[in-house]
Amino acid sequence: MNILVTGGTGFIGKALVQQLIALGATCYIVTRSPKKSIDPSIHYITWEAIKNLSFTTSIDAIYNLAGESINNRWTKKNKEKIVQSRLESTQTLISWLQRQAQAPLVFINASAVGYYGTSTKNPSSEDSISTSEDFLASTVKKWEECASLAETIGIRTVYARFGIVLDRFGGALPKMLLPYKLLIGGPLGHGNQWMSWIHLDDAVNLLILALKDNTINGPLNIVAPYPVTMDEFSNILSKVMRKSNIFRVPSFVLKLFLGEMSLLVLEGQKVIPKIANEKNFEYNYPTLIEALDQILPRYS
Repeated sequence: MNILVTGGTGFIGKALVQQLIALGATCYIVTRSPKKSIDPSIHYITWEAIKNLSFTTSIDAIYNLAGESINNRWTKKNKEKIVQSRLESTQTLISWLQRQAQAPLVFINASAVGYYGTSTKNPSSEDSISTSEDFLASTVKKWEECASLAETIGIRTVYARFGIVLDRFGGALPKMLLPYKLLIGGPLGHGNQWMSWIHLDDAVNLLILALKDNTINGPLNIVAPYPVTMDEFSNILSKVMRKSNIFRVPSFVLKLFLGEMSLLVLEGQKVIPKIANEKNFEYNYPTLIEALDQILPRYS
């Protein structure tokens, strides 16, 4: 199976590519800075090759994970980059797909649980319709609307709505660990905000499920079955690390330093993986304590 991956050199993309080639796939990674691969199962191609149709290999599936990081302060300029990077890469792929004689079987587009907006009470599943217009929700809606053009040319399309992906060497967790290592760890804000998280390994396996199961269409929540509040997350993290958990950071301090981006840590959503549950997907790390024990073994 030939699989095209954008964002294949990123945090989630690298782990996904390794799993795909372990399953026997050949991966074509789209990048602005291609390099020669020493692995015959991995090939690097340029965005220009996609735009100019100089890449003609028959592709069976596409993972579109490309996009500017949302973890930079949300200035007007950075917000434009966050939105445009997602739309431009997706539009380029859609344009390429529309000109192919044989379309891939599936187009799996990265997305985010930010689609659902924020709430401390109401849980959200793939069936939930968002009425939120905050920056994250509006960005996700634009991204999914752009990706939905793949459906119009008969390609099964999946919107992989990621929660907080946990891993020791990437994503949000390494930054969360630092205060605890300095013995100034504690919850952020009021502590009642929900954190819909997932271990990196389970996130990758859900992406593989989306590839293999042709009954999965539309939204797919990439989250663990048991979300936690910020207070619960902080308590469990401190226990696993065997560090104190007493220095709560007030909301106003985070808003002062992060501006609008404080939404990422001060607000949240309780997201349920309804489709994964219906498919009897087996999580390796369904609970936060199991995930953190695996990620941070030296503290266990």
